[in-house]
Amino acid sequence: MTTAAWRVDPRPSFAGIATVALVLAAVAASFAYLAVDYRQLFSGTSMRLMAKFIAEFFPPDLSPAFVAKAAWGALQTFAVAAIGTLLAVVAGGVLALPAAGRFGLAGRLAARLVLNFLRSVPELVWAALMVIAAGLGPFAGTLALALHTTGVLGGAASRSASRARSVSWLLVARRTMSSPPKRTASSEGSSSIGNETRS
Repeated sequence: MTTAAWRVDPRPSFAGIATVALVLAAVAASFAYLAVDYRQLFSGTSMRLMAKFIAEFFPPDLSPAFVAKAAWGALQTFAVAAIGTLLAVVAGGVLALPAAGRFGLAGRLAARLVLNFLRSVPELVWAALMVIAAGLGPFAGTLALALHTTGVLGGAASRSASRARSVSWLLVARRTMSSPPKRTASSEGSSSIGNETRS
């Protein structure tokens, strides 16, 4: 094959131009639909409010009560992350085996469907749903993190298990093909009888 066959046509295609035009039209229509008032955004009142908000960061509040409250919130966040990840490891490990095909085709399809669904929904959506179901608090955050991470870890574990299984089968096949055939006692006896007959 010549080099000319690999050259890319520098001229833009009609489909590419149409796609870019549709995207630009969608962006323009979005701005027009939202009717954002940029003059109000950069008005004097808005600028003073933003400056006041930024100035409230300095100096930081280092009172013992506020620092203790912030430390407790940080500890609670770490606890939510740890428990949510632990639950995701357990649930992902349970779903990874059927997703890797260890329990037949039906179990594989069902487990992969569940894992893909859990992974496709973002954490914020899960958090909103769990707040509706369980109310505000760390429990809702733990469930939201566990649900999404179950899909991520379960999918990764199932792919690793499937890859390991295929590699093991490949190694067994290679060893079987490369190993010489074993000689049994009957074959050795028949070969010795044949040699005596020839002699």
